Amino acid sequence: MQVASANPSVASVSLYSAFKKIYMFEGVAGLWRGVGPTSQRAGIIAAVELPVYDGFKQYFIKNRIMDDAPPNHIVSSFIASLAAAVASTPIDVIRTRLMSQKIVPSDSYGREAFPEAKRLLPNSGMVYKGSWECLVTTVKHEGLAALYKGFMPTWLRMGPWNLIFFTTYEQLLRFF
Repeated sequence: MQVASANPSVASVSLYSAFKKIYMFEGVAGLWRGVGPTSQRAGIIAAVELPVYDGFKQYFIKNRIMDDAPPNHIVSSFIASLAAAVASTPIDVIRTRLMSQKIVPSDSYGREAFPEAKRLLPNSGMVYKGSWECLVTTVKHEGLAALYKGFMPTWLRMGPWNLIFFTTYEQLLRFF
C-alpha cells in the first residue's frame, strides 16, 4: 500500500485489494516477505536500547552526574534511541528494499505463472534474493552511507518513543 501510494498514477489501494494482489501474484510467501529482516531489526533494537539505556543510567548514578530521577531517565533514553537508530537503520534499509521488490512468480519451466503480471508489473523481477545479498549489493554500488538513508526520521521516531517508554517504565517501578 505504501509503494502504491507513492505512485500518483495508481488509484488508492484498499487493504483487501493489496492483500489480494500480493496473494495473486506472489502467493502466500509474498504475504510473509520481509518478516526475516523485520525480526532482525526488532532483535537489534532490543539488544541495543535496553543495555545502552541501563548502562548510561547506572553510569550517571555511579559517577554522581545525575540521580536516579527523570532527568537521568530522559538523557539515558535519548542516548539509547541514538544507539538503536545507528544499529537498526541499515537493517531498515535492507528490509525496505527487500519488501518493495516486485516479484512475478514463474512455473517449473520458467514461464510466468500469470502472463498479465508483466503488463501490471512492467519492472518486475527480484533484485535481491535475501538480506545478505541486498547488504553486499547496496554497499558495493552505493557505498556504506546508503545503509543510513532515512537515519534522521528513524531517530526522530525512536527518540520520543524511548523517552515516553523509559520514563513511564521508571515511574511505574516506583509504584510496584
